[in-house]
Order: sequence, then C-alpha cells, then structure tokens
Amino acid sequence: MKPNNIYHRRLHKLQYYVSHAHLGLLPHALLAKSAQDVLAEYARLPKHQQQHIAKRVAYYNQLDG
Repeated sequence: MKPNNIYHRRLHKLQYYVSHAHLGLLPHALLAKSAQDVLAEYARLPKHQQQHIAKRVAYYNQLDG
C-alpha cells in the first residue's frame, strides 16, 4: 500500500467526521421537529406508496429482540 493512499484515506475519514460532527451538537428538539416533518410528509402520501415504504422498512429492520 502506498503511503499517499494511507494519508488520502485518513483525510477522507477526517473530512467525513468533521462534516457530520454538527449532528451531535444539535438540540434534540430540532431533530425531533425534523422527524415530525418527515412523518407528516409520509402521512400525505397515497396509501400504495405508504405500503411500499412500510414493506421496505420492514425488510431492512428485521430485528429479533
């Protein structure tokens, strides 16, 4: 593995963590408001689209406990 490649990967990781660090600093109420907006938009969708989304969520969230 080339040394430049190692530094490139480390720089990429650093950029990722710095760009997402603000999520840990946001107040919970702001994130909850955002979730409420998403759920309100989901409620406005036609039933067949809601069912499709519900099937996808159930597929990806197959937890047993």
